Amino acid sequence: LKAKILLSYVFVYIALAWLMITKMAILGAALAWAIRGALEFGLFFGISWKLLRFKPAVFIEGGFLRGLVVFIIFAAAAAATIILVGRNIWSYTTVTILYPASFGLLIWHYVLDRMDRNGIKVLFFKRIHNEN
Repeated sequence: LKAKILLSYVFVYIALAWLMITKMAILGAALAWAIRGALEFGLFFGISWKLLRFKPAVFIEGGFLRGLVVFIIFAAAAAATIILVGRNIWSYTTVTILYPASFGLLIWHYVLDRMDRNGIKVLFFKRIHNEN
């Protein structure tokens, strides 16, 4: 099934990549790859939704909507920072370091429930313990 899905968009991706690379060079390659990734995510998500018969309540109860709202706010804030401060090393550094760190903290506190946080703690501390 995965091979069929990948074959379903490979020619679209090749044409898109060719066009974008000739127009925008390396930025076009990165953008074409990101579009391909988003398309692949959408296809796999849709097929999983159909095969596993998910209900919309799964996303509401699981914190998906809260996470999506936090993501949208942070994406807008990052874009606003670059636009308002300008395209310089300090704005890029702020967006690269500060925003993901604060995004992670907000997700940790407002999206993940106690069971999710405990599971992450167990995985993280188990890994640290095994490395020592």
